[in-house]
Parts: sequence; structure tokens; C-alpha cells
Amino acid sequence: MLALLAPFLPYILAALGIIGGAFGIAWGRKTTQTAAAQADAAKAQAGQQVAVQQTAEAQANADAQKAAGDAAAERTAIDNAVAAKPADEVRNELSNWTRP
Repeated sequence: MLALLAPFLPYILAALGIIGGAFGIAWGRKTTQTAAAQADAAKAQAGQQVAVQQTAEAQANADAQKAAGDAAAERTAIDNAVAAKPADEVRNELSNWTRP
């Protein structure tokens, strides 16, 4: 029986090699596709994190601008209150604050 297959042995081995190569290529493509999908997922997650950070930064900037506006308004109110008082009264209040 082996003697009958002996002339065809190189062809059989070549066919097995081709089949194995085809499976290897298919496996490699699947691995590449999986790696590409994982990279795309990581990229999407990084994009989401950047968006969250940008939103937080924008909110912090808005809060800082509001605080600056509130401080400027308070300073204007204090300046106006001081300007409305007589100089002696302002001097007396300052001396009360500076006494130990």
C-alpha cells in the first residue's frame, strides 16, 4: 500500500503544505483583525477621555471667569461704599482694623 502512495508522496506533502499555509494566512488575518479592533477601541476610549477632560477644563474656565466677575463686582461695591463715606469715618474704620 505504501508502495502505491510513494510516487504521489511529494504531491501529498505539497498539498498539505498549501492547506497548512492557507490556514496560517487565515489565522494571521484573524489575529491582525483582532489587533486592529483592539487598537480602534483604545483610540475611541482615548478620544472619550480627551472629550471629558476638555469638558471639565471648559467648566473650570467658566467657573474662574464667573469668580473673577463676582470679585470685580464686590470690589466695585466696596470702592463705592468707601467713596460714599466721609474721609474721617474711613480713617477711623481703618484704624480699628489695624489696632492689635
